[in-house]
Amino acid sequence: MGTDHAERPKGRLEDAATDETGREHQRPGGTPCSRYRAAIAKQTLAITMTTHALARWTVSSRSLLSRAISDAPKPDPKPACPIATPSSTVDQIRSCRTTSASLGSGDPRPGGPQETGIASPDVTIRLGYQVPNFSYSTPVSELFPTVVAQAREAEDAGFDAVFVMDHFYQLPGIGSPNQPMLEAYSALSALATATSRVQLSALVTGNTYRNPSHLAKAVTTLDVVSGGRAVLGIGAGWFELEHRQLGFEFGTFTDRFDRLEEALSIIAPMLRGERPTVDGRWYHTESALNEPRIRDDLPILIGGGGERKTFGLAARYASHLNIICDPAELPRKLSALDDRCTEAGRGRADIDTSFLASVVLGPDREAALAKAEAALRSRGVDLAAIDPQRRAAMESRMFAGSPEEVAAGIQSRILDAGIGGVVVNLIADGHEPGVVTRVGEALAPLVR
Repeated sequence: MGTDHAERPKGRLEDAATDETGREHQRPGGTPCSRYRAAIAKQTLAITMTTHALARWTVSSRSLLSRAISDAPKPDPKPACPIATPSSTVDQIRSCRTTSASLGSGDPRPGGPQETGIASPDVTIRLGYQVPNFSYSTPVSELFPTVVAQAREAEDAGFDAVFVMDHFYQLPGIGSPNQPMLEAYSALSALATATSRVQLSALVTGNTYRNPSHLAKAVTTLDVVSGGRAVLGIGAGWFELEHRQLGFEFGTFTDRFDRLEEALSIIAPMLRGERPTVDGRWYHTESALNEPRIRDDLPILIGGGGERKTFGLAARYASHLNIICDPAELPRKLSALDDRCTEAGRGRADIDTSFLASVVLGPDREAALAKAEAALRSRGVDLAAIDPQRRAAMESRMFAGSPEEVAAGIQSRILDAGIGGVVVNLIADGHEPGVVTRVGEALAPLVR
């Protein structure tokens, strides 16, 4: 006969259980039905109490969060560095202060936030530093931090612009083609986050490497990233090996200058916020748009030594001309620039000028030249094997010796000829800490 369940006292949850097949079985002290109903009631009560507790915790948390938000410092209603609008003035943009993030650290500059400087519409480059190579005998992971260190040192030493070359292979006379070379605009944008005052440019962009509307966008983006410190340095392009091996169209000398002229007819208006439509021999645009821009007067620098074509384009499009030549030719070059400005209906005073020089410091000229020769030999360049005419051209632009000797040479051979500024590269040892500073200390008084 079955057990009389009514006579059993009410038990606890464990009075009833199931076996592994799910069938209920009885434990001593209770029947299956009564014990199961008691268990369900107990679980329901526990869930209800937990829900109420969660509700009280949520209300309390919201109250604490609200109090924390109300007590927190209120952000400045003005953005740190507002995007320029057509009504913005350069002075308004100059007044903004930004704290950029550096490569792997908070403030890009030791010592705290720096004031971001908008470059003058009439680009002023009195003392520039060009990074000519990336061969530092370091692991690749340490390569760009070494570039950053040079740019920061140049900024602190009084240089007003930092340049990189726009090449994909190292140049003859500096190193072998397989030496390290960074893409220019990627490197410049990274340097923009690590510096705060120097202007940034390629010296110079090879026009043949990029579509002109793409280049206008790239340099405008650099301008936005840097807070208005970009300069478009541009030239026709000349390094045939890069073009042939990487698939860029090289063409003839005349082709390259015709392309540069056509490209500038697109780039210059895009930098001003205009929308050019061009149906040319080389390039085609239809109401080309370039947004955002931080200003409408991003300066153009043209580099080279050609008295007809290069100087003619500079007279029409540029704020600055960087001249590459034997210093002895400078009087004739400046006279040619005067002529091109007259032909373009432009005042010669509207264009600033600079000269590209190589500097090597040492106890004296002989020791400095020996240092340069050793550095180049380590990169696969034998000066003795270079074509004599090319070597003579290189040496004519090299200023070697003590800081005082270098300064005296640049003053007498460059600045006294009527050139407004100088851009220097330190092929032998610019990556070594302190060298950029020594050169800046020697040259800054000459151009201030």
